[in-house]
Amino acid sequence: MQAEIWREFLQQNGIPATINARDTTSFLGLSPFPCRLLTPAGHADAARALLEELAQAVPIAEDEADQPDYP
Repeated sequence: MQAEIWREFLQQNGIPATINARDTTSFLGLSPFPCRLLTPAGHADAARALLEELAQAVPIAEDEADQPDYP
């Protein structure tokens, strides 16, 4: 699901992006398996810069990423 958010963010900023599913499950919808977020080579540097900017704006600590919001 995070890859879909990133793809949408890139597309809204004028960068073509697509998700390459690594298995049938992720192709059909949500999957716990990895996927790849792809952009044309000519847009790769701009895509990286935008995603780094997004990561700095919304930091998530690794140890908190999978934790529920309640105590």
